[in-house]
Amino acid sequence: MAVPGAHVGGKTAPQKPAQSIPVPLAVDGQGYQALQIAAMSPSYVHAGQIEDEVLEKEKRIAEEKAREEGKPEQVISRIVEGRIKDFYKDVCLHDQPSVSDDKLTVGAMLDKAGVVVTRFARFSAGA
Repeated sequence: MAVPGAHVGGKTAPQKPAQSIPVPLAVDGQGYQALQIAAMSPSYVHAGQIEDEVLEKEKRIAEEKAREEGKPEQVISRIVEGRIKDFYKDVCLHDQPSVSDDKLTVGAMLDKAGVVVTRFARFSAGA
């Protein structure tokens, strides 16, 4: 099997055409939001969009994990709270650290730019 672009018997194997996905530039003209969404794969714009069932499941998992780790009962609620904040950073666009300035969250950068994101769609090719 020939690898695209590799030399096979003195000839170059055919190359697969490049795929391009049109991504409109963001309001600020820099494509920042598209870059952030592509890099960090958030599921929600902000925490208010997370379904109650999903949030309750995450809290239950965090609580069970804290108990398994042998944490004292009096600190479990604070541990769960911290893990939920980390969950928000993973799945909420506004709570994620910015890919262009890790000292700011995306929400802070959007506020600073006067941009409001109400929804987004992320497309991926392949896998």
